[in-house]
Amino acid sequence: MEKPDYFFSRLSVFLFCLLFLFAFGFSSLTAEEVSNDRAYPYSLGGGVEMNLNTREGAAMGYGAALDRYFIYAEDKGLLRAGVRFAMQSDFDGISATEGDIFVRYNLLRLGPGDIFTQLSWGFSSYREDEIMANTMLTGFSAGYRFYFLGGFYVEPYIRTGFPFLFGTGVMAGHWFSF
Repeated sequence: MEKPDYFFSRLSVFLFCLLFLFAFGFSSLTAEEVSNDRAYPYSLGGGVEMNLNTREGAAMGYGAALDRYFIYAEDKGLLRAGVRFAMQSDFDGISATEGDIFVRYNLLRLGPGDIFTQLSWGFSSYREDEIMANTMLTGFSAGYRFYFLGGFYVEPYIRTGFPFLFGTGVMAGHWFSF
């Protein structure tokens, strides 16, 4: 039996920890400056991800997300809902497209950002050479969104679910109001 290769999982954990330390250490905003969730309830961002989203191993991906706060406690946003679209490829003939809606709960405001958990539901479409398969998507994510420069954020995260096994990535974007 072939011994499994743990390089991807070790690299993912290392990158997630490095991004978290960078985010927490270099933000220029205080907790009071990012607590203006009612005034700026929307956010739009894009990101990159490494995941186990193909049947043959690791894939790289990119995507975009739009979300909004819906429930507040003392002017602090607690619950967000949004949509996300992503594409992944192993650069060898297998690709995946994902679209989902999500609900995010902010567990704790820590320094200049929020630690969150997120549940996702949606669809996933795989293509390998000329064969295409569609399936439902469910997922659980956790991460830390930190705010900087008065309107931007960076968000390292990890996720697991179906049909993907594991993923880690980073989103970056802007929070705003209409």
